[in-house]
Amino acid sequence: MTRVFRTVHLHLRLASFDGVSPSTQERRWYFELPAARDTPEAWNELLHRIFYDQNVMLQRAEPDDQNWLALASFEVIPLDARPTLGWADVSEHEHGDPFLPWQAELTVGAACAWVDDDGRYHPIEAEDFSELIGLRRFAAGEVDEAALLRLLDGLHPGQGARCFAEREGRLAGIACAMPSASFHKTPGEPPIASGPPHWAHVHPESSAAPATKVPTNSAPAAKPEAEQSDDTPPRSAWLLHPGTISIILVLVMLATCAIVNVRDRVQRSA
Repeated sequence: MTRVFRTVHLHLRLASFDGVSPSTQERRWYFELPAARDTPEAWNELLHRIFYDQNVMLQRAEPDDQNWLALASFEVIPLDARPTLGWADVSEHEHGDPFLPWQAELTVGAACAWVDDDGRYHPIEAEDFSELIGLRRFAAGEVDEAALLRLLDGLHPGQGARCFAEREGRLAGIACAMPSASFHKTPGEPPIASGPPHWAHVHPESSAAPATKVPTNSAPAAKPEAEQSDDTPPRSAWLLHPGTISIILVLVMLATCAIVNVRDRVQRSA
């Protein structure tokens, strides 16, 4: 199946049940994916799913933080892989940009990913993404062995020749959906949204979810049951508790006796 490299220029907002941030932040992500999945609908689903997965992991790490990252907009741009091989002639590793712009990208999670035919994505390191581009171009006959060796030796100093000899195994290790301990939503699973993360996804060990708070433009939600104290019964049960009834009866008797005493004193005075 034909595969393509793409750059995604996206804008994100910080969202919560109280609304979204007025400003956006910019990110650039880089992908290799099947050409058949290079459609607006497929990109919309994939990017929302990546944000959703990241939000789940962020809330697992910070359960009290109920904010989430929300995809605001995105633009998909063909990635020109040709300049990548030019980086091999740059002596210092930190001078990769603009040859390897993904190595300078700062983002939550990996900035590069490989996507399989079913839409599952596999985050990869920036160096692996650069190597993937070189290996693909070499396999397609777009660059010669010397050019690929220079790139590999730049990425892995002193190991270029070994990496070239092991290129088939290295390609198979990069271009695959590896098992991960991180949460990954099933491709196409509704709803297609960045958040908020579902309780069961954030707390997989819990069998019961609290009441869900509704967004700002809806009626206020009831207090979650999880926030109620287990040893504080409802008000109706408290009023009918046997101990409460006994106390009320004692108070009534004391009040009656006090009234009788006052009446007797009044009569004696008269």
